[in-house]
This record gives sequence, structure tokens and C-alpha cells, in this order.
Amino acid sequence: SAATSAAKIDNQLWVDEYIHGYKDTEVIKRETGENLFSYLAKKPLFPAFLQGLILLLITIWATSRRFGKPLTLTAPVVDNSEAYIQALGGVLQKAGRSEFILDVVGKEEQLKLQKALGLGEIPLDYNVLINAWIQQTGRPPTELKQLLQQQTEKRRISDSNLLNWLEKWKEIRHHLPF
Repeated sequence: SAATSAAKIDNQLWVDEYIHGYKDTEVIKRETGENLFSYLAKKPLFPAFLQGLILLLITIWATSRRFGKPLTLTAPVVDNSEAYIQALGGVLQKAGRSEFILDVVGKEEQLKLQKALGLGEIPLDYNVLINAWIQQTGRPPTELKQLLQQQTEKRRISDSNLLNWLEKWKEIRHHLPF
């Protein structure tokens, strides 16, 4: 064969391995290390883009605005009755006038109870109300009697006792036949 005869003559035989896909390690590293970011980093477009981005961020920060038209804020609608109730509650709490709260809230709760029991809107005697409570709910009269009695005593009570009194009215409403 030609290869054996060339070797016997003591001549060197050169084979081109690059034709068959051989690559040097430097070429492989360079080809696999390339991505869009590194490509743009080598080009003069990337520094220009970076400078533009920095300039845009500085401009936004300096003007302290967002993109688009500025939106006007609308003033919140004030509920005068709620504001009045809050103010009155604060004044009564500072003045320590729990008996006023017992009287006003107690009368309102009594009217709600009467309506729920079907007794009308005219304030009735406590005994009539208690008897209707027993007949329609089957509950003991003591819980309602205590609330109505506390309401008529017209004496100051502590904030915690006032909250307990309101909680008891809530329990009474819970047992109503709606």
C-alpha cells in the first residue's frame, strides 16, 4: 500500500484531522463560552445601552415621578354620623359618663328586643318584656333582668363592666327568635 511504502522511504505523512471535526481546546472554550451577553459586551452597543439605562434611572430618580400622567387623589368621604358617634364616645369616655351610655344604649337595645319579640315600638314595663322573653325563647329571666336592672340604676360603671354589659346584650340578641 501507499502508506507503508511512504513510511519505508522515511518520509513524514501528514493527516489533516481538522477536516474530520477536530478542534483545539482553545477553540472549543471560545465557542462554548459565547452567549448573547458576552457577545454584546464585546461590541460597542453594550456600553452605549448601559450608559443609556443609567441615564434613564438617574432621570427617573431626579424627577421622582412614574411614567404616565399624574393621578389626582380624591378626598375620602367622611361619614358625619360615624364621626359624630366616635367624637361623642370619646367625650363620654373622658368624662366618665357611663351612666349616659347605659341609658341611651339600653333604651335602644330594649326597643330592638321588643320589636324582635313582636311587642311594638313603645317602651313597655320590664315585667312585660321579661315575660315575653321567657315565653318566646324559653331562656331564664335572670340574664335579661340583670341587664334591665343595671340600665335603671343610673350609676357609673368601669369600662370593662360596660363592655361586659354590651356583650351580654349581644348574647341576648343571639337568642332571639328571628
